[in-house]
Amino acid sequence: MRALINKLKIILTMFFLILGFQNCSLNDGFKSQTESSISPITNDSSDHQNESNLEDNTPPITNPSSGDNQSSVSPIEIAWVRSSSHDGNVPENAIDQNLNTRWSAEGKGEFLDIQFSGQYKLSDIVIYFYKGSERTSHFDILGWSDLGWVHLFVDADSATSGVFQASPSPHTPLSGIRIVGDGNNINQWNSITEVQLSGSLQSTSVVTLPALETPPPESPPDIDTDDVNAGHVLSRVYLSTEELSKIKELAAQGMEPVATAYNKAIANAEQAMSTKLQSVTYQGQSSHDYYTQKPYNWSNNMPSPCGSTHCDGYINPKADRGDYSASILMARAVRSLGIAYALTGETKYAKRAIEHINSWAINSSTYMSPKVFGSQGIEQYATFPAMFYGASLIQSYSGWADSEKTQFLQWTKDFIYHAETYSYSNNWENWRQAFIITGAASINDKNLINQQILRFKSTLTNFIDSTGRMKKELSRTRSLDYSMYALAAMTVIAEVAHQRGVNLYNYQAGSVGLTLAWQYHTPYLLNTSSWPYEQIKSYNKEGLGIYEIAYARTKDPQYLKVINKYGRPLYEDRCFGPITLTHGVP
Repeated sequence: MRALINKLKIILTMFFLILGFQNCSLNDGFKSQTESSISPITNDSSDHQNESNLEDNTPPITNPSSGDNQSSVSPIEIAWVRSSSHDGNVPENAIDQNLNTRWSAEGKGEFLDIQFSGQYKLSDIVIYFYKGSERTSHFDILGWSDLGWVHLFVDADSATSGVFQASPSPHTPLSGIRIVGDGNNINQWNSITEVQLSGSLQSTSVVTLPALETPPPESPPDIDTDDVNAGHVLSRVYLSTEELSKIKELAAQGMEPVATAYNKAIANAEQAMSTKLQSVTYQGQSSHDYYTQKPYNWSNNMPSPCGSTHCDGYINPKADRGDYSASILMARAVRSLGIAYALTGETKYAKRAIEHINSWAINSSTYMSPKVFGSQGIEQYATFPAMFYGASLIQSYSGWADSEKTQFLQWTKDFIYHAETYSYSNNWENWRQAFIITGAASINDKNLINQQILRFKSTLTNFIDSTGRMKKELSRTRSLDYSMYALAAMTVIAEVAHQRGVNLYNYQAGSVGLTLAWQYHTPYLLNTSSWPYEQIKSYNKEGLGIYEIAYARTKDPQYLKVINKYGRPLYEDRCFGPITLTHGVP
């Protein structure tokens, strides 16, 4: 069934691509204004030697197609364009609708900036490259939003036709883009003859691109084997070395609840030793792509419990959730084994964790493509942080082959940067941010960690209202579960920041903060029947474990009441695992 679905997707994609190209017309919506920071035109003979006249076989300019036929999608109005430098072929040439002109600059990191006249949801990007039929250009594309720079495409390449055409995944409204060149497969020239953009206008307010002297965060370089050998890459994402030492000391002394939690953590690791290796290819499919069906859709031959094809809160037992289930088994096994190795130093745990990692991310016949797969993203965001965490805890194991470790770190980098091309409005966004910051911490990507911390601060009031409610989750049929689900993700982000010396627990936007949300939900966790919003099932203890962190960071006795009501040791399924052991206060 899944193979048939994939074939149908390919056929439909080809059909819409053909339809889109048949309806292309000349884009006449561009405007250009020279910015004072643009370099003056010069005549550099090296450009004429290396970048000779445009070939006659360059494809004609066409209007990008959004693929959704929405009337709100149109050519983006451009305010101005600039570049880091040029050789006399000025940046304005890249938006003049003339393929006989170009912007050119030589060297890795040279960039072209395009400022929009408003904030747009970007639908299509089309870039025509000079000498495109002779060479392949390499580049990144970033977007500028009120959250700062976001990566739209990392390590992109021009096609053999000399044209790059893509539709970015959903993202926050953008006020501009930056195309960062990395030369081409022949030399270090970055030469663009034309850029075409389309999207839907979201706001006429403009967020001006930063000064040229303020560079965006760079994409992390390919993982360097020397860094891996020197132990400079991996870092423990939720725990410090000092905290680990304290846990071992208290367990050895028989201090409760640490001792009981310690024994359960080791028992979990022993169980993970016998957990079968998992892969997306083990579900009867040959594809390396992750696939899972939405749990609340009832399109199969099953009577719908709500009279609709989408029943919020009611899981369809016939939904294909194979890859999701496999990823949960793998991620929890890696986490349990990583924690046991960090606590005991027994190499058997590290060895088995590496076998799980290799099966899922490295081995050529079983690896999962390191990508977020659209509407299945939430399952990935809430599952893989456990894998990143567990992998970080075996960093000191000398038996982890450098080549395998390097490959896994690169896989992690590719995965989290692909997630950067998305954005959402509810708990999906909370978990996307938790996923990215956990992965970034595991490869010690300081720029991306800082970007997520900034995003947490900038979007805090999007999710928590002035009373502490998780306002995006209140319309759900299991609103307490989903409120705690979203709150748990935000706590994950704050804990990663805490481990790096940034206190998001006390951060407030006005009166709104994470502690306000903890406080709001406390009485309802103590008495779930008093919850004033729809909850079609009994509270399933979703996110409950974060109250160990809430108590550890604030010492508020109300949080300890919640912990004691449900009984220690608590276990947090998504990220932390044995959270009483790792973050609880005796």
